[in-house]
Amino acid sequence: MYEKYILVDLLKYRNLIIWRFVEIKNNILYLEGEDRFWMKRDKYFYFCQIGNKKFYPKYYYYSGFDFVTMYGISIKGRVICFEINLEPKIQQDLHFFISYMNYTLEIYPIIGNSNHLPSLQNSYYSTEDYIILNKINNLVLFPYTRQLEEILEINYCNELKQKKKNNIVKLRHLRNNNEKNNKKDNQVWLINDRINKAGDNGEYFFRFLNRIKPIGISFYFVIIKNCSDFKRLKIYNNIIEYNSSEYINLFFKTKKIFTSVSETWVSNPFDEDGKYICDYFKFDLIYLQNGIIKDDLSLYLNKITQRFNILLTSSIKEYKFLLTPNYGYNSNNLLLTGLPRFDSLIRLKKVIKKEKIILIFPTWRIYIKGTKNLLTKESIKSENFQLTKYFNYYNDLINNEKLLDIMEKNEYRGILCIHPNFEEEWTYFRKNKLFEVEKNCFRQELFVKASLLVTDYSSIFFDFGYIRTPIIYTQFDYEEYRRNHFSNGYFNYKTDSFGPICYDNKSTINTIISEIENNCLLKQKYLKRMEKFFRYNDDKNCYRFYTGILKSDSKIGGKLFPKIDCVFFFIILIELISKLLNYIYYY
Repeated sequence: MYEKYILVDLLKYRNLIIWRFVEIKNNILYLEGEDRFWMKRDKYFYFCQIGNKKFYPKYYYYSGFDFVTMYGISIKGRVICFEINLEPKIQQDLHFFISYMNYTLEIYPIIGNSNHLPSLQNSYYSTEDYIILNKINNLVLFPYTRQLEEILEINYCNELKQKKKNNIVKLRHLRNNNEKNNKKDNQVWLINDRINKAGDNGEYFFRFLNRIKPIGISFYFVIIKNCSDFKRLKIYNNIIEYNSSEYINLFFKTKKIFTSVSETWVSNPFDEDGKYICDYFKFDLIYLQNGIIKDDLSLYLNKITQRFNILLTSSIKEYKFLLTPNYGYNSNNLLLTGLPRFDSLIRLKKVIKKEKIILIFPTWRIYIKGTKNLLTKESIKSENFQLTKYFNYYNDLINNEKLLDIMEKNEYRGILCIHPNFEEEWTYFRKNKLFEVEKNCFRQELFVKASLLVTDYSSIFFDFGYIRTPIIYTQFDYEEYRRNHFSNGYFNYKTDSFGPICYDNKSTINTIISEIENNCLLKQKYLKRMEKFFRYNDDKNCYRFYTGILKSDSKIGGKLFPKIDCVFFFIILIELISKLLNYIYYY
């Protein structure tokens, strides 16, 4: 029925494939891209040809490309992954083809943003052994020579000048001059939490590195200067102001970035201009997480949109969940070690006594307010916040007379902890003589002191589960939350929860009162669930994560594995002795 009609004009439309990832390691060219062709998948396939050799990709389904039509969900495309073995010391021209029902035609994929290879014509990306050039119709690989790199840099800078990007040309010149003058010695690692706050997994991993002082690594914690945590952390010499000249210089040299947030400023401090200089971004991006993943976050944390090289996990269920196709990661991308901040919780638990404190710790709602100041990254105050069910629910909860009466008789006090995305609205809540309202509750000393946690869907409950604190879930807006915020993942609250679930104000209050009258003792049913969920329950998460990073680096051809310094050797020795004593005791 389509005879004599052109369905796909390959001369006009070149985006059948958009490369999202281009990298060379160990003489292998890795190409990953979006396949947005609308034909049935069993009718066509792609291949790459270099001389007489053909290379075929692997395909992965990714739901983020789908869209809804009047006829239902339209499956738009998939992810294409090439791993091409390169021939050393010769020029190699890459040509890509689509084969559809016995017709084979050459196609011309385009370079997407967030890549090692800029999308601009005549851009290039160099490694120690190769240079890959972005030509008009295809990619060309050359053996690396300094002379060729200098010629390609001149050509590329001319392209930038035509686009009036002289600022990028100056930045490239500055970086290249610094590169020539710098000695190639220690690896540079950059670590961060939020841009204006520390105290999460980034800080705890940073503290660990300061204790062991690994040889062969220069590590720095990144944060903006005009915040309280910058001053607090200044006791360390290696605190770097975000976007300072020192930071930019280190950013171009860094081999690894460790972050507890999935925000673009972490991997690209140049905003829109980053796409013109991304060939200098030669680091592994490692996600420390700001909490255990339990909901379906595949639209935000998948390999196409975030490009994490390694993600940290804490449970076998979470590990397996991130291996599902929607995320696009494989076992080489995941480490099952536990969160760095859990180490401190275990140690504090040994020295801090419980107090009669009830923490109410709800998460945020993207459909209520997701606005931030683009420059400062601070939350913007919403005047309509007081009109929401969310506000009224928690304001009524902390001011319930029946609850306050029981708390006073049993000498309990409470704290309503405001999520950072709602911190500007904290003054709207009406505190009283028993309930405080705080916008900065993320203090581990407070976590350990608390006798009871009341939360909704916040992953913070895993921290309390790690130290075996009783938990109550209050989920008055479950259907709305799942529909408009995050959909459910692998964690089933009915069978996996660490405490009872309430769906309205009345049952929540009665359950809190019941816990108080029971002296907030953890029930055996929930203790068993906590023990079953976590892969580890000790204070060695940082150690496992650090050694896991070194091992993964050696697997992919890195030259890290630094000499084992005395402190690191001592940690390994203690671990071996501990295992030996446990073995002797058990048998």
